[in-house]
Amino acid sequence: KMISPFMIRFIHIPKNAGHTIKRCINNIPDISYVGHLSTNNVLIPRDIYSESKTIVVLRDPITRFQSGVQYGVQAYNRKPISTNEFINALTDPRHPERTYISKEISNKIHHIGGRLLEFKQTYAPQHHWVNNPTYVILMENLESEFNILLKHLGHQQVSLPKINRRRPVPGGDKLSTKSLEYLCSV
Repeated sequence: KMISPFMIRFIHIPKNAGHTIKRCINNIPDISYVGHLSTNNVLIPRDIYSESKTIVVLRDPITRFQSGVQYGVQAYNRKPISTNEFINALTDPRHPERTYISKEISNKIHHIGGRLLEFKQTYAPQHHWVNNPTYVILMENLESEFNILLKHLGHQQVSLPKINRRRPVPGGDKLSTKSLEYLCSV
């Protein structure tokens, strides 16, 4: 659909409650969903794109990466592994899962703003989708902050559905010092 310059665009950053928000804004005429892969091809004249209001949800980068690992492993029907195991395989050239993990994280097709991302969308840093947003919602306060925004925009509050919840993984979510250092370096 063609997006009006008066419409507020919700920019879906992967692993940041995008499907949950999308479901809630389907019936709100002045908020439009912009999928995480469509920011390159959105049907907005460039001058309007830079001037329109946007909403983004930001998430703690560590928990977002852990969610990306869990999603990536599930999507390819691999046995569940912890984020520590994933990072060990990624950083150890002799690890038996190194080839699989390297292919899983490497990107060859996802672009944002005409630029090829180094990592697949589920692992790429959130800053690639953030371009001076008008409204920022923190994932940790998703429902309350989203409802504050809806009220500010003159809409009724909603109860957010729980979609794509993370499930516990073997080995838990506590990251080793090595894993934290790796994530901070990328």
